[in-house]
Parts: sequence; C-alpha cells; structure tokens
Amino acid sequence: MFLPVGGGSVLTAAAADSTASRRAGLHVIDWGVLVFYVAAILWIGWRASRAGKGKSTREYFLGDRRFTSFTIGISMFVTLFSTISYLSGPGEMIRYGPGMYFGQVIDVPFVYPLIGYWLIPALMKQRIISLYQFLETKLGPSIRTLGACMFILYRTVWMALLMHFAADALSVTLGFSPRAIPGITIVTGAIVIVYTAMGGLTAVMLIEVLQFFVLLFGVVAALIIVSLRFHGFGWFSTQWNPIWPAQPAFSWDATVRLTLLGATLRSGVLDVAHSVDQTQVQRYMASTDEKQARRSVIIRLSSFFVTWTFLALVGLALLAFYQRFPGSMPAATSISSYADRIFPYFIAHELPVGLSGLVAAAILAAGMSGVSSAVNSFAVVVLNDFIERRGIRKATEAERKRFAVLLSFAIGVVVVIFSLLIGLIPGNFVEVTSRTIQLFIPLELGIVLAALLMRFATPFAVFWGIIYGFVLGILISYWTVLTGHKGISFTLYMPCILGIQMVATSLISLLPVKTFSRGKFVLATAFLTALLIAIVTVVLRTGTAR
Repeated sequence: MFLPVGGGSVLTAAAADSTASRRAGLHVIDWGVLVFYVAAILWIGWRASRAGKGKSTREYFLGDRRFTSFTIGISMFVTLFSTISYLSGPGEMIRYGPGMYFGQVIDVPFVYPLIGYWLIPALMKQRIISLYQFLETKLGPSIRTLGACMFILYRTVWMALLMHFAADALSVTLGFSPRAIPGITIVTGAIVIVYTAMGGLTAVMLIEVLQFFVLLFGVVAALIIVSLRFHGFGWFSTQWNPIWPAQPAFSWDATVRLTLLGATLRSGVLDVAHSVDQTQVQRYMASTDEKQARRSVIIRLSSFFVTWTFLALVGLALLAFYQRFPGSMPAATSISSYADRIFPYFIAHELPVGLSGLVAAAILAAGMSGVSSAVNSFAVVVLNDFIERRGIRKATEAERKRFAVLLSFAIGVVVVIFSLLIGLIPGNFVEVTSRTIQLFIPLELGIVLAALLMRFATPFAVFWGIIYGFVLGILISYWTVLTGHKGISFTLYMPCILGIQMVATSLISLLPVKTFSRGKFVLATAFLTALLIAIVTVVLRTGTAR
C-alpha cells in the first residue's frame, strides 16, 4: 500500500467552516485579461507569419533550426500536455489519490536513456519531415501509408477530445451552462486555426513556451490561495483520505483500478510512444543535432515532472479546501462526482479578480497547446505522405506554402466539427482518453518498434499485428460494456495492446509471404481473419458466461 499522503487532518476542520467566501464568477477585469491573452497569441502568430515570408514550406513546418534547447524542450512538453492533463491531474488526485502521479514520475529515469540514446539517433540518421518516411525505408511504402492513416485518425480523435474538454472546463470557469460548450468549442478552435495556419511551427513553438508559463502560473496561484485560506500548509496532511480507494503497489487481480506497477507501465509506454509521435519527430528535426535533441528531451521530461508535481499538489489542496468548506461546492454535487471540474470551478469562484482571468487563460492555453501542434503535424503528414508523394506538386514554393496554410485551416475546421460530436463516452477524463486515443498510441509505437527491432518483420505481419492489437484492444477497453463484467484496469490497456501487437507481428512474420502465390496469400489472410474472429468469440462467450 502507498504511504499516506493526503486528506486526514482536513476532516477535523470540516466542521469549523462550511462555506468560504466566493465570487459569482469572472469579473469584467478577468474577461479583459482573457481577451488580452488571446490577442497576444494571435499577434505572435501574425509576427511569425510576417517573419516567415519568403521562406520555404520546409521552414514553415520545421522552423529555421535556430531554436534553443529550452524552446524545443518546452514546446515538446506543451505539445503533449493538454486540457486532459491540466484537469485530469487534479481530478485524479481528488477522486482516487496519488497512485497515478507516482506511476508517472517513477518511469522518467528509465525512459530517458531509451529516448535519448536509442530512438533519437535512429530517427535523426535521416533528415526527414515525416516519421512515415522513416517507416518506408524499413518496412516499405504500404506501411508508410498505413502509419500515416493511423496518425490522421488518432490525431483527429485527440484534437476533438482536447477541444471538447477545454470547452467543458471553460464553461465552468466562465459560468456558462453546458449548452454553451459547442459555441466555446467553435471560438477556441477558430483561434487555434488562425495562429497555427499563419505562423507555422515557429508560431506554434513560441506560443507553446508562453503557454507553459501561463499553465504553471495557474497551478501555483491556486496553491497560494488555498495556503492563504488555511493560514499555512495545513491542507497537506499525513493521512490517507477516506474518499480514496485502495491503491496497492501490486496486485494479482488485474481488475483493481490502479496499482503502482500498472500506473508505471502505462506511463512508460505512453512516454516512449509520445517520443516517436510525429509532433515530437518534427521537434527533433528542428534541432541542430542529436545532442541538442537529447537536451531538449531532458527539458521536456523535467517540465513534465515539475508540472505534474504541482498538479498533484493542487488536487490535494483542493480536496482539503472543499472538505473544509463543503458549502462552497455547487449545489447537488459531491467532491467525487465533480472532481474533474473542481479546478476550473475554484478558478472562477475563489481566485482574486484578475488572477481568475489569467488562470482561465491557462485552461484555454491547455486546450490550444496540443491542438495547434497536432494541426501543424497533421498538415505535414497530409502534404508529405499523400499529396506530394503522389507527385502532385505546386509550381512554385510560394504556391506550396499557400497550399500548406490552407490545408492547416481545413484540418482545423474538420477537427472543430468532429469535436462537437464528442461527449458520450463514460468515465472521468483519464478513463475517457484510455478508451479512445490511447487505443492508437501503442499501435503507432508498435510499428516503430517493429521497424527498429525486427529485421525479419514483413509488411503483411505488421499490418496484421495492428489489426489484432486494435480489435483485441477494443475488447479490453470496452469489456464492461460488452460483457457486463468488470474489466482489467485502464492502466493496463496500452501495455496489453502493445504486447498483443508485438506477439502477433513476430509470429506472423514467420510466414514466408514473399514466396506465397496469390492463392496462398488469400488463404493466409482468410486464416488470420478466421482466427481473430474465433478468439473474439471465445473470449466474449467466456466473459458473458461468468
């Protein structure tokens, strides 16, 4: 069992006061701060577009390689950070305790050597724009196309979720009803589309550095205010909070929601997978050499550690705050049911005038950060791996760049439309992402690992490894929905999907498909399809029969 880290002493103070003084919502000054922040990032996008005039499409997507390691590293972190992280960090701590936080920070010293001294050198041997060019050199053009298609699908879902969660949080912070979420989504999406399309990667990276400091300021401000209300650090107690479920270090029961080992495995797979994501590959290529790329990764991981530590502390502080002042919660809500929205609610109702606006800007920044980078990378993949790869080129560099800008606009519009359809998946922010975008993350990592580790891997085997991983991954992720029985912990989804994919790819690679006639190839395909159907049928029948 984990050591006690939160709650306890706060409960004894709960009877002292039931309601803290609070404001009705954002003041006009807060709105002014928020508008000023939006104007600032649009100005940065416009300045980057002016500075980029006359530069090539490659520079539009990779920058001019004059960025410092600090800028690249912060940008790498903020690209992977999002509203999901900004809200799920405190929300997870409030509702379930510190297990997820411990798992996320324990893996950092172990994943850096893999990223810095293995993945980065392997990828930077070729000065590529797209990760999928690398896959083609190892596994052929069909896998390049498949990987690019997976990225497009995965990032579309990712960006839609980010926009939806950001709009959800902002509706709470701004004091709007849930009916306002679609309108907030459209406005937020429009801002991201404009500055991303105007300034390219240069604008994205510069704005991400600004967003990092705004995000960090938001959590520090919340900690300061709670500490002032408690006249010190009484919110940080030494007892396990009664509302938290048990979080053992290890359990043979895979259905336990979270264990330290499970959280660490999940975070390790996620960190390594993120390191071979197209958004990160562009940052490597924006570096001058491998040494600078490694320094940037250190900064990214350090930023990750600092930010997640503060987010965990904010969750602990807000849990103590609302247990001491339960009357300050919205009517007909509880700490557990409202955990993911407590942070934005606190921002709107407890922070001083002016400060609330700046922290609301931090939530807006969290929603924009991942989306802006993803739109830029999405455009790279579409242009590089589909359009120009087919020999479709604009006559001049100016026309190519203009097309790239229009493509970024179009992608952003599609994502905004898709985001309006999100919201029907059950679970808190962490669990929702585990059932959606994290189905794709281990599959993309599996393709890269096959390219790097399996010299005997064939495109046929890689394809079927993805199919087996995806189908069985859906079975794992939606086990409760499909069978009515409790499934394995969400922290084990990604390790299990990756394991299934790698085993399937290894075994199917033993088939000598290069020597197969058309008839044998069709027979092998039919056999693998029938085998997958049989596995799914048997597993489902076993699960529903329990």
